[in-house]
Amino acid sequence: MLLNDALLDSRDGLVLSERRLWFHFQRYPWDLVETGNNPSFGEHARQLTRRIVLGLPVPCEAQELKGEFHLGIAPHIRSYYHFMTDLLPHLIRCPSLPVLVPAWFPSGFGEFLEECGFELRILPPGTFRVQRLWLPSMADPDWDHSKVCLIQNFINEHFRTPNFKLGQAKLKRIYISRRWAGRRHLVNEDKLLPVLATHGF
Repeated sequence: MLLNDALLDSRDGLVLSERRLWFHFQRYPWDLVETGNNPSFGEHARQLTRRIVLGLPVPCEAQELKGEFHLGIAPHIRSYYHFMTDLLPHLIRCPSLPVLVPAWFPSGFGEFLEECGFELRILPPGTFRVQRLWLPSMADPDWDHSKVCLIQNFINEHFRTPNFKLGQAKLKRIYISRRWAGRRHLVNEDKLLPVLATHGF
């Protein structure tokens, strides 16, 4: 989605465009005029009502950002999962433009994007009036076969070529455990590990 003359809070990516708010990219839209169109309960309502209490972008305080940019700022973008499912597919599919990222953007994510040829624009905390701003979509479900193939092909194109120097070392397969994660961990990991070992992990 492309917005014109959008107000952006670079602390968490809240966007104000005309009479609508956008939060977590396009996940949580909010109508400031026809409030009856907004959900009155659930995660969507909780996210926006909590955020609105903290204040909206103030036009008179905004710094001008002329040009066209991708939004790379959202509260959840610290997460590797959401970086891969929400931001990266958007950047792959859309025109090559500078990506607005926050000062707290993980350095590893930034280095990866720059290695892939994306231009980053790091914004300090504040309000910005962006001339043209692309917002990543937030489709359900987060993952589907086409998105997996898109990312796999992109990674292979950029990191499995002669220009990427791996030396003579054999590529290693790794498995990243979530054993100590508080949530979203595998309950049968002990049974899975021997299976992975047979495939070279």
